[in-house]
Amino acid sequence: MHTESGPQSDAHASDGASALPTLILFAAGLTLAGIWTDVVGYSSKLLTIDQTLLTLPYSPDAFQLGRLAVSIVFILMARKLAATQNQLTLIIAVLMSTATGVLVISHYQTLVDPYLLASCGIFVASAGYSFIVWIFYLYAAQHLPTNRIVWSIAASLVLETIFSILISLYLGPVSQMALVVSAPILVSICYFAGTRLGPGRPQTGAIHSTPHSTDREFRQRRGGGGAKICP
Repeated sequence: MHTESGPQSDAHASDGASALPTLILFAAGLTLAGIWTDVVGYSSKLLTIDQTLLTLPYSPDAFQLGRLAVSIVFILMARKLAATQNQLTLIIAVLMSTATGVLVISHYQTLVDPYLLASCGIFVASAGYSFIVWIFYLYAAQHLPTNRIVWSIAASLVLETIFSILISLYLGPVSQMALVVSAPILVSICYFAGTRLGPGRPQTGAIHSTPHSTDREFRQRRGGGGAKICP
């Protein structure tokens, strides 16, 4: 059986080691994002029975329309988003936090129809959640080892379930509100820090490489100097 060794295996080991801080931060960020959806969607302490996402008249449509809007933006503006995704992630996290606050307080005000206000909050929050989570997955697919990101995502799902149950049982309404309003900001910080520490971070004087370009460089070195290697 052939065992991979030499510069390529050393490069894979180095990538795995350099990816560890990013994997941890991504697991934390995805855990917080999952907690946000669980608490906002299902906690009876945070929202009254008339406010839950399952009972609001317009909430299913607003939730799906938010996801659809982000999908269209990704399709039409993928290249432009890639150049500003760190800044956009923070901006959208702030909008998502604001929309979450609007949703929570919608039934405690009388200036605007509570159901309409809540649905607007759901639309913006749903769009923000979809954008942030997809940005995590896109970066992971491009820069992180597949086997390790799978473990990172699996860990986030387990932690999300455990913490969501504990939060729903033991935190009061005010504490839950503070958590879901601050969670999007914390998620964006995890993403920003993870991308800065990860293998895909920009480096001064370095050429951004993809798995394909790294493989070509490795084959060229094996072929001797700058010899042209046919694919």
